[in-house]
Amino acid sequence: MSDMRGSLKELESICRDAAQINKDTLMKILSDSGDTEFGRVHGFKDIDSADSYRKAVPVSVYKDYSQYIARMRVGEKNLLMPYPVCRWATSSGTLGGQKYIPLTDEALKRYTRYIMLPYSIAGIGPDARKLYVSVIAPFTKKEMTITSALFQYLQERGEYHGESYAEGMDLLFTDSLKDYKSIEYCKARVALSDPDIQVFQSVFIYDLILIFEYIKFHYDMIISDIENGTVSVELPEDVKKHLLSMPVPDREWLRECRRILSDDSIETYVPCIWKGLKLLIGIFGEAFPGQEETLRNYCGDVPLYAFIYASSECVESTAFRLDQPDYLMIPGNGFYEFRPKGESDRKTVLPEEVKVGGVYELIYTTFGGLYRYASGDYLKITGFVGQSPVFRMCRRTTLVFNITGEKLEYERITEAVYALRGRFWNKRIVYSVGLDYSGSPARYQLFVEGDVDPEKAGEFSKALDELLQKGNVDYEDLRGIGNLAELSVVCVSKGSHENCSAENKPFIPAQRKPLQALTEKDRQFMLKRAL
Repeated sequence: MSDMRGSLKELESICRDAAQINKDTLMKILSDSGDTEFGRVHGFKDIDSADSYRKAVPVSVYKDYSQYIARMRVGEKNLLMPYPVCRWATSSGTLGGQKYIPLTDEALKRYTRYIMLPYSIAGIGPDARKLYVSVIAPFTKKEMTITSALFQYLQERGEYHGESYAEGMDLLFTDSLKDYKSIEYCKARVALSDPDIQVFQSVFIYDLILIFEYIKFHYDMIISDIENGTVSVELPEDVKKHLLSMPVPDREWLRECRRILSDDSIETYVPCIWKGLKLLIGIFGEAFPGQEETLRNYCGDVPLYAFIYASSECVESTAFRLDQPDYLMIPGNGFYEFRPKGESDRKTVLPEEVKVGGVYELIYTTFGGLYRYASGDYLKITGFVGQSPVFRMCRRTTLVFNITGEKLEYERITEAVYALRGRFWNKRIVYSVGLDYSGSPARYQLFVEGDVDPEKAGEFSKALDELLQKGNVDYEDLRGIGNLAELSVVCVSKGSHENCSAENKPFIPAQRKPLQALTEKDRQFMLKRAL
């Protein structure tokens, strides 16, 4: 593979041979890793096909590598793969404890190949004026999120164009900001200091929503700070110095910003302020219900690009068209298999064998020493480009609640919540699910923030419970025999979900996701904020 960034035309071309590339990628990984400790244990040198590989190596999860990784982190080599570790990707904590995933130059070279696609697809140059609404780990750090690792890798090679970001390199690659509110203030201030921004970029569009909400609710403070050369929030001295050194925009433009933001009739304010805005970048789709609609309320029809589908373990695919959360699998980034939903560990199919409309869990083998690693995501196949699948992310395989055998999926709860839109809520709501074992029998609790009348919470609870019974036979049976109590809707004050995340979850920039499943500690936090 060459080191130049790939084009969409090139990607579509190699997708025509995706099946063979997938098999060739596997054989390269096995050949390179044959003399590693893991390779010797699993007989890599005797494996000559994808079928024999799948028979020799079981599907794995992170705990299967934890002892190897612990040894690697103190300097041992040639354990999982022969390639040197150049960085460690840290997980966002979606499934509990933090994970450390080895990253190699061999992997990063492949992962970054198509990361600049949104600019060519949108018809703008990579030097377009941009704002990244989070932060990237500085070059002195070797442990970071996967997105920081990707952007660091590109910047080191002169291909990220960090100088085109409105916040400047000092506020782009930094670890001085230690909480989300500090990041929001800084990025919002930069945004309201620069009328020429053409691209707002994030990893998830959730961060875009939060920055535009922050601007809407704090514009007066931010604009006053810009005009007066002040900083109204607690920030590190180096960050303050950087913000105060930035050019002050035209006063007339600031007055126009204030006028637009103070007018409650202008909900879609973003294109009114940044008139040259051409692109929004961030992951969205049905796995994040309601978010695209909320973003559109602020941004209207500004084109939206769904970035990449990736995890800490592998960058598997990229969006390849505007305004659609479809991802095209990138041949050569790893060896891919798909496990049909509900099948056993051994039952996998190759990418060219998946069926359109089918739901699968992605299993991958990487250039970072992971072999037949279960991604934990359910993907729905929506088509093909050549031999390479196109898919949408559905949900995490683990996002299933189970009090007493009902196995209630989060997506079923989401479907029920949205079926009641117009009856109990109209605009945006944020919600999360907790399990209440304080009484007998236990019950589900839905914590709702936003457009719901607390006086109608009882009616909402009953209607939602009825829909869940219709959609899950086991839930219905367990409700009928009294093993589950009726679901309870609890309305909470504005900001409860964000405050819960800030207090109870690790601070990992650029990896903010809305709360969905609550721990007992989270649930108690939310109960204290009930209306």
